[in-house]
Amino acid sequence: MVRRGWGWLAVVLALLACNLTEQPPTATPIAPQPPTPPIQTAWGQAAALAQSPSISPSALAADGDGFTLAAFQPIGGGVERLTLFTDGQPIQTPITARAPYALTLHTAAEGGFFAVWLDHDPARGSQLTIARLNPDGSTANGALVAAEMPVVRYSAATQPDGSLWVVWSATPIPEPALFSSRVDGRGRARTPERIQAAADHPTLLRADGQTWLYWLSEADGAAYRAELTDAQPSAAVRVADGPTLAPSDTLTSLSVGADTTHAYLFWQIMAADGGGQVWWTAGASQEGGWPPAIPLGLTTDPTESPQAGFNHGALEGAGLGTELTGWLLPASGQSDALPTAAVWSGGLGVVYWRGGLPFAAQTVVEDAPRLIAPPAVASNTERDLTLAWWDAGDPVTATLYTAISRR
Repeated sequence: MVRRGWGWLAVVLALLACNLTEQPPTATPIAPQPPTPPIQTAWGQAAALAQSPSISPSALAADGDGFTLAAFQPIGGGVERLTLFTDGQPIQTPITARAPYALTLHTAAEGGFFAVWLDHDPARGSQLTIARLNPDGSTANGALVAAEMPVVRYSAATQPDGSLWVVWSATPIPEPALFSSRVDGRGRARTPERIQAAADHPTLLRADGQTWLYWLSEADGAAYRAELTDAQPSAAVRVADGPTLAPSDTLTSLSVGADTTHAYLFWQIMAADGGGQVWWTAGASQEGGWPPAIPLGLTTDPTESPQAGFNHGALEGAGLGTELTGWLLPASGQSDALPTAAVWSGGLGVVYWRGGLPFAAQTVVEDAPRLIAPPAVASNTERDLTLAWWDAGDPVTATLYTAISRR
């Protein structure tokens, strides 16, 4: 049975301060820091975009034929400002916060974005906060709290009509429950609805023209799935048994990805020493009864030259093996081959999946950076890939890097 990540969450919250503001409060300016030099990768130079006390995966979104990242950066006085980086160029926004974490970025209509994050308030717990941003970083409504309840974690997915569906776990009752809300194109959220009792670790997947919700049951630790609709979710389907963890291990996240025939679930585990480990399972996208989750081990074969359909350069063959994967996060969306950002065999790169198994891999950074959260990968309309990660260079500040695989 899975051991929940309450200990890790308590550590995170203890490090955070309070209060969100929509306009910048008075802050003592921070002295400019010398630029961090880029690092060399298999895709060329990886630029250092930002420095921040981040403990979350990179907030990355594919934007047409480009890519945009988002990050909160300290501006002094315990305040952090949200900055967008479109194709590497910084765009300041008016959004500030005091204790933001778990930031994600999602595309919106007319080239805009939804920025979603949790902001910790000691009196009210972690608040789910959403800002609808224009391409130039401006916003009509500022940052809005989407749920007046203490939120544990969330997942979000853009819908074809330009809205955003958000599902989160919250604890207004003795055990976690799942709630959902639709956010319209202007960033206004509907009244939350409770959709699943005794559940945690929600993760959304947009595939086969539908929106699927996966979660972990508090009763048996297994993964379940339901289709989200404007009415109520469909009947829950038991997908697979989850991992059995050591007492010192903590489950930090559940993520989902899909190719055209299969869906994949990945459990990200944090060991007591701070190292990562990944468990996984896969099955037909709309069926249950998948195999139980197992640790993800890989092997690569440099004599093979598979193709995954992206502008990625030379790949190696890949399959299941004994080299355990430390960190992994799948790309959003659905394609013939699913790219996942991963750390294995001492390097950082991309593992590609098709038909329920890994089949190709590419090491992008030979020496894996010091990660405290999974890297991220996304593909754009030109089939380029971007890989982004936070390198924990010291105990206080991490550096956001990104590398792009353009032709």
